[in-house]
Amino acid sequence: MAENCFEIATSQSGYCVLQICSNFVVQHLLELKIPEVTENLLRQLKGSYVSLSCNKYATIVVENCLIKVEEEQASQIILELLSSPKVSILLVEPFGNFVIQKALSVSK
Repeated sequence: MAENCFEIATSQSGYCVLQICSNFVVQHLLELKIPEVTENLLRQLKGSYVSLSCNKYATIVVENCLIKVEEEQASQIILELLSSPKVSILLVEPFGNFVIQKALSVSK
């Protein structure tokens, strides 16, 4: 069974399915609004927001992070995005652009 799981996970379609499912799990955990869980998730995602923003499925996770977390936490995510040397990629990359738009809409 483990061999089959590895084979599925490393195939193109299997990888996409796993990626989609894991993104749904993260989104669900954010919706629970349990402070300790949210803080742990954000800590694990820290440093990855730019690369996640350019991914078709993970961009939704970043957008949900911006919407569903506390204002201070969203500000930290926005600061990470804007201080990245790769911020210009987000402006022209279709999925990254959605994240930038969301960041602008939640920032004050």
